Amino acid sequence: METSDWIAVIGVAVTGFFSFLVWQATKESAKAAKASANAAIESANAAKASFELTQMIMQKEEKKDHALRYQYRRKALLIAMKVHHALLNQNPNIKVYLIMECPKEPGLSLEEMVTYFSDEEAAQMNRAWDSFNAYLQKHWPNHQTGRDSFSSEEARAASIETSGPIGEFHNLIEMLN
Repeated sequence: METSDWIAVIGVAVTGFFSFLVWQATKESAKAAKASANAAIESANAAKASFELTQMIMQKEEKKDHALRYQYRRKALLIAMKVHHALLNQNPNIKVYLIMECPKEPGLSLEEMVTYFSDEEAAQMNRAWDSFNAYLQKHWPNHQTGRDSFSSEEARAASIETSGPIGEFHNLIEMLN
């Protein structure tokens, strides 16, 4: 064999060796790409699971808020109905026990009113209670301790002037129903 033949054989061997190295690198690169793709799929699945968990938590919170809203509205409605009933029954004759037994406040905190009632509902609730408290101040100044008797003129005025608070509580009841 001549030198040129040996050079050709060495060239083929070197080319074969480098081809083998490129093939090995390509194979390792494919493995790395596959592992990266699997990691991306796992990451996407984790993100999807996290999103679904967040959605479930949000739905539970919405259900809880809806249930609380319903309960607070029901509480406000029942209290308003008691006051409305007490006021309606003051005409034609004053019934002291109804005023003494009925609630004197809405039974809700400011935070509960802001959270569970619309602005319009909260405003109507305030109008109704302000009207009732004005009526109490005018005709029942000692409503905490009770008032057993009215003069006929006082009874007539207390009976007639229930119309303002009755109207306000009627509007509140209609709004909350």
